[in-house]
Amino acid sequence: MRAARVRATGFSRPANLRAAVLVSLAVATVVYSMRVPLFDGAGAVNLHVLQAEAFVSGETAIDQQLHNSAVYEGRIYSPYPPMPAVLLMPPAALFEPSALNAAWISLLLTGLNAFLLTMLLARVNVAPNLRPWLVAGFFLGTAYWFSLRESQWVWHYTHVVATAFLLLALIEALGRGRGWLVGLMLGGAVLSRQMMILAAVALLYLLWRRETDGSARYRNIAGLAATTGICLAAYLVLNWVRFDSPFETGYAFIDHGSFLADRFREHGLFSPAYLPFNLTHMFLEGPHFAFADPSNLREISTNEFGTSILLASPFVLVALYANWRDGLVRAFAVSVLLMLGMHLLYYNNGWVQTNAQRFTLDYWPLLIVVCGLGLQARAERGEERLWKGLIVWAVVLNVLTIAFLPEVNDLFSTWEDTVTR
Repeated sequence: MRAARVRATGFSRPANLRAAVLVSLAVATVVYSMRVPLFDGAGAVNLHVLQAEAFVSGETAIDQQLHNSAVYEGRIYSPYPPMPAVLLMPPAALFEPSALNAAWISLLLTGLNAFLLTMLLARVNVAPNLRPWLVAGFFLGTAYWFSLRESQWVWHYTHVVATAFLLLALIEALGRGRGWLVGLMLGGAVLSRQMMILAAVALLYLLWRRETDGSARYRNIAGLAATTGICLAAYLVLNWVRFDSPFETGYAFIDHGSFLADRFREHGLFSPAYLPFNLTHMFLEGPHFAFADPSNLREISTNEFGTSILLASPFVLVALYANWRDGLVRAFAVSVLLMLGMHLLYYNNGWVQTNAQRFTLDYWPLLIVVCGLGLQARAERGEERLWKGLIVWAVVLNVLTIAFLPEVNDLFSTWEDTVTR
């Protein structure tokens, strides 16, 4: 009777135990791979931490010049959008910058993001048994893991924050559909990563299709425009206060250094001149392992410009099997392609990065939904095993490059020290 009751409820103790063990191992591997002093902020001060401290003090300028800071009229500024720093303001009010580590906030947000992505996949009717595969693919088989691993630094913490806001916007648009709240969440995403403004195409479509009454549609869209507009207006005011122009973000005042300075001087931030380089690394570059130079015998490196999305996360191709007659799929694709196009014209492809193209995180929250719909279509035909295998490939490749390779380098270093004594 008890066994029958277990089967009737669909509860399987061995299956749940396996799932718990796998999740625990994944979390432990990710946290260990971060190799950051979570309980000691030493070395973790970044521009968002300093900006949060400045905001708490009623200032816009920061008090330290770090890499990629902007110097204008003798004052130092963070050129990055302010929302990630705003989220750090409460802990910044309690702790000194040297004791504040953004990686803690990223870990907490990642737990939230995993919950949000599961909810999002449920709202587009992806089968429950497929959702864990897609969640694993997103967090462990894309650039997300690398960004979480490096989230004590300004660029990577930003991606974690932006992901949370875009997921919240999508869930609200697919749920109660309150335009003002969707716009507020989109504004939070844009105030983290400016390019996410192009997700508005997908969000506007979701709001438009959920209402049949014309006046309700326009009220919802007006609500989105109003709250997103307020966020953008706040950003423009901040730019004007700091740089005497609402449309100057501060990027022009960064001392880029290295080859990026040459690119910026010759072609600017956006140019078709960057297409061959960016296209190659976005779609063709494979996993690449090498010793940094012939004299280096102790450290295996990876291509700092990253691995292409097709070879690092090949399960992305399952998106092609989604129903492209569905307006949702097409609207999401438009947002993705617009962001991709801007990234391909940008002077930097996300360098430095490991086994990823980290700028793809701007649109992965949209792309994973289309992947989910494509995987659902394959599963209905009994043809999902290949795609699950490609998710495993993506996860294993990240394990090798992000978690395992540093251990190998430590071993090589110890070996060289031993043989050269």
